[in-house]
Amino acid sequence: MTLESLVITIIILAAGVTLITTAWRLRLRYRVPCLDDYFLYILFFYLMTFANQVLPTAVWGTTWWERGVFDPTFWALQALLGLPLAVATLYFFLRFLMGLSGRAAPRIFTPAFRAGSAVLIALISVYIFGFFRPEKIRATVRLFDGIRFLVVLSLAAAPAIAAVRSRAIREPGRARIVRGFAFVQAVSLVVFEAAVLAHPPELIHDILRFLFNIPPFLFLARRISTIIPPAYAGPAIGRDATACLDRYGISPREREIVRQVCQGRTNREIEETLFISLDTVKRHLTHIFRKCGIRNRAELVALLYGPGTGPEASGADRKTSPGDGSGWSNGT
Repeated sequence: MTLESLVITIIILAAGVTLITTAWRLRLRYRVPCLDDYFLYILFFYLMTFANQVLPTAVWGTTWWERGVFDPTFWALQALLGLPLAVATLYFFLRFLMGLSGRAAPRIFTPAFRAGSAVLIALISVYIFGFFRPEKIRATVRLFDGIRFLVVLSLAAAPAIAAVRSRAIREPGRARIVRGFAFVQAVSLVVFEAAVLAHPPELIHDILRFLFNIPPFLFLARRISTIIPPAYAGPAIGRDATACLDRYGISPREREIVRQVCQGRTNREIEETLFISLDTVKRHLTHIFRKCGIRNRAELVALLYGPGTGPEASGADRKTSPGDGSGWSNGT
């Protein structure tokens, strides 16, 4: 590795680690559900760029969008590592946008995305291992360049679509943040791509690929606190209740479920509010009940606030029909 490549690698890794760490802290601070997906998007974005750029530069001294190499191992790395990471990046970005818009991902979204991604990765892998030849290097570069273009286009088009659909969002603050994020994301991508097309020196060229996420992230960090819905925040948990949760070893995620239970929400309502599956809600409740040595929601509220004193305690104790996914014993 040349001194210049070493400098590039150090700067890129430092920027990546800083942004990933900051995204994690933002997630822990606000606990808005969509921040989970945004953190994973940032994480996989930098893993993807590392696999597609830093690693090839360190091993082969080249990257596929510059001139490519004849070594089939290089292209196998792109097909089996870089491409799956790119797919994961796009998946979590789309989930983040849905959450930012206040919508849970449709049930068909995950299986459909997985199926399409598996087919794409399989086809590219078959091409690399079965049909790649040195004389086809230009065609191979164009193929991967096309995939990269589609990923970049999706990172701009998806927020634009979300911004157009934001007119249907009932919360004005949420609608504004969706439109603002879409604008900052689009401008950042345009500036980034324009800088790349201008063919700057390699040092600037490579660093730019790692920095374009910073403006959208800063915008999100400044505005995310305005879209924490009251339904998600739940009732305040006082010192005594907090000490009780600490004593029983209730995790941060489980405390989010506890807040919803204390507000009288059903399993189905918790699923929609926290953007998690119904089975996950039931599993968390089962763990909470087991840790606290209780049997149902009413006993949980009584444990934290005393019988009949919890916020909306009557709602937390309500029963509903077994078929609506809102049962109240053993997490079912």
